[in-house]
Amino acid sequence: EYELIVSDGSCSIKKNIHVNVSELKKCELSVLKDSICQSEETDLHLNQQGADVVYLYEQNESDINPNLIGGKLFQTEHIKPKENAKYWAVAYNNECSIVTDTVSIYVEPSVEFSVSEIPNDICIGEEINASVSIIKGTVDQIQWLRIEDPNDFVPLISETQDMKDVPVSDMTYNVLLKNKICDVVGEMFYVKVHNPNVDVEDVTICEETSIVLTAKADQVYWYDDEKRTNLLHEGPSFSVSPTETVTYHIVAKDWICEKDNQVTVNVN
Repeated sequence: EYELIVSDGSCSIKKNIHVNVSELKKCELSVLKDSICQSEETDLHLNQQGADVVYLYEQNESDINPNLIGGKLFQTEHIKPKENAKYWAVAYNNECSIVTDTVSIYVEPSVEFSVSEIPNDICIGEEINASVSIIKGTVDQIQWLRIEDPNDFVPLISETQDMKDVPVSDMTYNVLLKNKICDVVGEMFYVKVHNPNVDVEDVTICEETSIVLTAKADQVYWYDDEKRTNLLHEGPSFSVSPTETVTYHIVAKDWICEKDNQVTVNVN
């Protein structure tokens, strides 16, 4: 409140003047995470007192001019920048304003990668070779894992871009890529290991009796000689009644895998 007095010595006039002071006590902008992975969200927090309206500005790395996100009184704003960006707020109360300090957010680009072709089917004893190529983004760690039990990932030889393995049974492989900011990204591969089972044990039978010989595979062929000149039977089970000791030659096929063996039936 002001009082104005105008006087000429004998006479005076008084006038009261009221001045309203709008006070902005505080306006601060902070960020929950200032380093995020692309496609990740973070929160801007505004701590302000005495403002009627707040304007939030965003300026991406590729923008020349800032963008106005909104003009409202807010406490938390969810944001999802696609690239490095800066944010600041301007708070108003009547004719008064406060501009906050600038908050910078670093956005780690999403990792893009490719994996050399991994076969879906192999024969037992064959080696698998695979390699990871980074197309985009930064990777601090690459880890190849394999899984036999759904609850038990076993690290392979080393954490490198290349992987070599000789699985003895069906196997699932998982390649994981990590960096200091982004979550793990990965890809899984299932490999079926074909192993024709022709491990038939030699047996002894009495004369004039029969026995069933069995080998496990998609296709099984029984021959009377190792040159495969005479096919005796086709199928996993073969019932025989030899009159004397004889050796049968077996060829088993599973997918494109093939395995040979032989079994002797001794006749007493």
